[in-house]
Parts: sequence; C-alpha cells; structure tokens
Amino acid sequence: EYKQQTVNSYLSRLRSVYIWASNNAKCSVNPFAQFKLVKPKSDITYLTLNELKILEDKELHTDRLENVRDLFLFQCYTALSYSDMAQLVKADIQYDSENRPYIQKQRQKTSVTYTIPLLPKALSILAKYNYQLPCLSNQKYNAYLKEIGDLCGISKNLHTHLGRHTFATVALNAGIPIEIVSKVLGHSSIKMTQSHYAKLLDS
Repeated sequence: EYKQQTVNSYLSRLRSVYIWASNNAKCSVNPFAQFKLVKPKSDITYLTLNELKILEDKELHTDRLENVRDLFLFQCYTALSYSDMAQLVKADIQYDSENRPYIQKQRQKTSVTYTIPLLPKALSILAKYNYQLPCLSNQKYNAYLKEIGDLCGISKNLHTHLGRHTFATVALNAGIPIEIVSKVLGHSSIKMTQSHYAKLLDS
C-alpha cells in the first residue's frame, strides 16, 4: 500500500544492512547483490503566477492562517525547504558589494551550499516578523496549508515542497538559467534539476 518512494526508502535501509552483513561474513548470500531500486517518475506540481497572486491577495481572518500563508509565500520567493526556513535567523542574511541581501548556508538535508538572493517580497515577510519567522510543526503547517488552499479555491494540494517547486518554475519561466536555479535550490547536480523540471524546460 506504500508509494514507490517510501518502498525505496525502506529497501535502501535494508540493503545497507545486507551489504554490511555480507562484507563482514555474517551471511553467505546477499539478496540485494543484483537488485536495483526503481526510481518513481512523478510530475512536479507548482502554483501558476495567477494562483500565487490569489494566495497573496486572499484576506484571511485569523493570525494562524495568515502566519502560515506568509511562511508558504516566503518559500515560494526563496525556494527554502521547511527545515531550512525554520532554522533561518537574521545573522544568516549577508549583503553583497551593492548592498543586495542574500542567504548563503548549507542545506540541512544534503549539506550542499545554497545561495539565495532575497527578493523584496521575501524581505517584507522577514521584516513583518522582525526576522523571526513563526514556524510551527511540519504536520500542522501542511494541515493549515490545505485549509488555506480550500479557502483560496486552489485545487492543488498545498504542501511544503510546493513552495520550492513554485519558485523554480517561476524562475525558469522568467528566463533565469537553469544553472542558477539549480544553485538556489541547493541541488547536488544540475541533472537533478533537469530531471525534475524536464517538462517545463521542454515547453
């Protein structure tokens, strides 16, 4: 009943145990010796510019939903993952020779260094919360995002990764080279970015 990605995660861990056991003479046969994990092919979903504007303009009547909407928009403007966004502090913001702000850190998930120029809308969200974003648990965040999606009439399932996908899509549609988008996303190689956004690049 699991999705292929979850199956791969379990099998990858089990395979590691068998490799260790085989290398240390703990088992005579490694059932994973000729086994290759099947990588699932999934379409990347993202918000269009029109859907992004609907989300920005929607009047929300509770601080709880407004905070979550701001966090999600911040992801759309920066491509930060939720875990990286939750750890962001004011000291992480640097300035170049022309006083333009940017973030340069290592991704928590991959330890790959990313560099993100801070767009005015992202800066305004940071300033609104005095550079301390009101992050909550990932589970609650995703649950509230679904509620916001329903209120905005957006049929797509709003979730944390959708913000990263939206940033990449908007950037590529705006003509920003994929090498730069890949660097901002913190991907370990440009091939990863190309495979994720192949359909968009074709169009």
